Amino acid sequence: MSRLYLKENDLPFYPNWQEIFENSNPIYVEIGVGKGDFILEMAKNNPQVNFVGVDYSREVLRSAVKKIESAQLKNVRLIPMEGAKFLCKAFTSEAISGLYLNFPDPWIKRKKAKNRLVNEAFPWLLADRLKLSGFFRMATDYKPYIEQTVEFFLKTGAFAPLWEEVIRTEVEDFYLTKYAKKWLSLGGTLYFTGFKKIKRVELPNWVKDYYPLLKISRDELLPIVNILKLNQHPDFKKLYETLPRGIIYQKEENLVKVLDVYFKDDGVLVDLLVKEGSLKERFFILISPYQKDGVILTSHEATPPEPTDLVHLAFVLLCKEVLKVYPSAHILKTTCKEKLLKRYLNLTC
Repeated sequence: MSRLYLKENDLPFYPNWQEIFENSNPIYVEIGVGKGDFILEMAKNNPQVNFVGVDYSREVLRSAVKKIESAQLKNVRLIPMEGAKFLCKAFTSEAISGLYLNFPDPWIKRKKAKNRLVNEAFPWLLADRLKLSGFFRMATDYKPYIEQTVEFFLKTGAFAPLWEEVIRTEVEDFYLTKYAKKWLSLGGTLYFTGFKKIKRVELPNWVKDYYPLLKISRDELLPIVNILKLNQHPDFKKLYETLPRGIIYQKEENLVKVLDVYFKDDGVLVDLLVKEGSLKERFFILISPYQKDGVILTSHEATPPEPTDLVHLAFVLLCKEVLKVYPSAHILKTTCKEKLLKRYLNLTC
C-alpha cells in the first residue's frame, strides 16, 4: 500500500498530523469512506485542506486508495478503523475542523440500533475533538436515524444547526456519490443535517466510561509488563492447568473473559476478551520465563491491546492467579495502574 494508507498498529496515540501531511492545514475527517468517491472529490476541490478518511472495511478502502493514487492527491490519508475509536485515538481536543458522515449503517432493527455510530455519547466526543466553529455534516437515506441524530446534537448545548431547516432533503454543495445517485433514481429521498460547534464543553464521566480511550493520557502509553519472582523454576504445565477459563471480572456490561489458555514448553498463552464501554478488545497475554526463577507477563506483539483500565485489570487478575499457584512469589516490576494493584493485590507502588 502507498503512503496515503495508514495502518492502525503503525499509528501512535495522538499522531502528529502536521508531520504526516507535512503542513499545518486544517483537517477534515470522513467516517465511512466507502469506495472513496466523496473524499476524492472534496480533496480535489479543497487542496488547502487535509482529509483523513476511515472505514472499517479494508477491502473497500483498497478501491479508494487506487482512485486517490490515480488522482495524485497528496492531501488525503486513509485508515481501516472504526470511526469512534479513530476519533478517540487519533486526535486530541479541538484538533479537527470538520467531520463528514455519509450514509452510516442505520441498524434499522430496534435491538441493533445501539450499534449506530451516532448515539447519545457521540456528539459529546465530537464536541471535544472539533475546533470552535468546526462542523459536522451527515447524509443518510433513513429519516429516523437523522431525526435521532439531531436530537442528540441539540442536547449537548455545544452545537447550533448549520441551516435554518435542521433536516434538509437537498444541499447545494453535497457531492452525489454513485450510491446517492442510484438511490435518487429509484425515487428515494436523501436527508441531510449539519451542526457548528459554538461553545466548549467538559466531557461528562459517563461519556468517558462509554469511550474508555478518552481516559488514557500520554504518560500511560507504556507497554503493560508484570515480572514475578517465583523463587523456583516455573512449571508452565501447572499454570496451564490452573489458570481459570471464562469470565474473571464482570460489572454490568463490562467484563474480562479468558477465552482459552494454550500450553507451550516455554510458556503459556492466554486468549482474552475485554469489553469496556463501547470498546471490545481481543488479545493474548504471554506468560514466559524470566531469568531462572521468574515469569514475565506481556501482551503478544501480534495483538497489542489499548491500555484501558480493564486491560490493566486483566494483567492484574492474571498476576493474582499466578500468585495463587506460587504463594511465596512476589512482583519485581509492574507497569499496571496503582489503584488496581492496591484493590486486587493489596500492593502499592
